[in-house]
Amino acid sequence: MARKLKVIMLLALSALAFISQAQISGIVYKDYNASGVRDNTATFVEPLVSGITVKAYNSSDVLVATATTNASGAYSFTGLTLPLRIEFSGLPLSYLNGC
Repeated sequence: MARKLKVIMLLALSALAFISQAQISGIVYKDYNASGVRDNTATFVEPLVSGITVKAYNSSDVLVATATTNASGAYSFTGLTLPLRIEFSGLPLSYLNGC
């Protein structure tokens, strides 16, 4: 009985470890109309933004990972523990015109 309990506890701990590891990813784009959704139609395209610094902070406000958006505006983090706060910086001044 004790052996069966140890196996169940080990499986439960493994499941918790798996669940707490987060994969966070996204794209950065200039949201011209402030809709919160990237518009990409034949008549209206919100451009992707490369070179943006993306930082992930844990619940103790400690920086745990940094990434930079690629040419497609994409970034990703893997193997981090939730909860996280994601911070973006480095938007070129040219992108602020007209906002």
